[in-house]
Amino acid sequence: MNTYLFRPRSWLFVLVLWLGCCGVSQAFTCTAYSGPEIDFGTVDVLSGVAADDAKPVNFGCNDVGPTAQQALICISAQPDPNTSGYDPRYLALNSNYQTGRLAYNLYQDAARSVILGSVDSGSYAPLSMVVTLTPYYYAGTATVYARTRTSGQAAPNGNYGIAQPFKLSYMPYVPGATCSSPQMVTTTWQPPYFNAKVSSQCLVSATTMNFGSVGSLSSSVAGTSTLNVTCNSASYTLELNNGQNYSGGTRRMKSASGGYVQYGLYQNAAHSVSWGSGTSAVTGAGTGLAQTLTVYGLVPSQTGVASGSYSDTIVVTLTY
Repeated sequence: MNTYLFRPRSWLFVLVLWLGCCGVSQAFTCTAYSGPEIDFGTVDVLSGVAADDAKPVNFGCNDVGPTAQQALICISAQPDPNTSGYDPRYLALNSNYQTGRLAYNLYQDAARSVILGSVDSGSYAPLSMVVTLTPYYYAGTATVYARTRTSGQAAPNGNYGIAQPFKLSYMPYVPGATCSSPQMVTTTWQPPYFNAKVSSQCLVSATTMNFGSVGSLSSSVAGTSTLNVTCNSASYTLELNNGQNYSGGTRRMKSASGGYVQYGLYQNAAHSVSWGSGTSAVTGAGTGLAQTLTVYGLVPSQTGVASGSYSDTIVVTLTY
């Protein structure tokens, strides 16, 4: 009978030890201590070419113990401090979101296809990874990828930045654990500062001014052309030169046979304000968005013009 009574105690003791070995131990602690200091450098917002950067989050885990163990580490990029959104995020001009903003985003992968979110977001997930902690202390990194938006950027020139908050969450890894598991412990660190510089830039293009076909120049003929200007600088100046056949204070078109037709270029439809260089140039204020300006042309009535096709080339100079 003694032997029979002893066995249940022995099996009970073994069962208790087995149950104890499979719980989630939280002996170690993990903390991020720097990064990611994203710096896009000088950004060309008018070219449609994205600017990229990638920087590490550096973290360490203490009190790991004498044997290696696995941990689930989750890196969260908190929502944009100004918009509370995740896609896109914005850098602020001179740290003032109201005066200018540069759209960008953070990603989990080098292909920049998976947006980096947070444990607090229901739509964008944090970066999660299972790491094997070395005995006593583990030092690790997690790379954060960044890219500016390639279109729709009406960003004035200047320096942009933002202090972007992050979180690090961790727990001993067990099968089925996720970044939203209740056992996760979350820590924060000094928000890293992101930087970019948008340079002064302008783009300009022009359409052909076509006066059409006429039987004679007994009366004046009008035509128009458009200049499409996109500038992100504060101001710009548009000058039109005198063309290839200028003579006696007058622009002229030329035919293949050497004949000429006089014409003028103007800032207004009444053809009363000439468009040229210096004091007769046109000035504007850049907004980062496309602006359309009309050049008004006029061929005055004139005699002695032989039939044929006449043309001239005008050089547009954009100063900003």
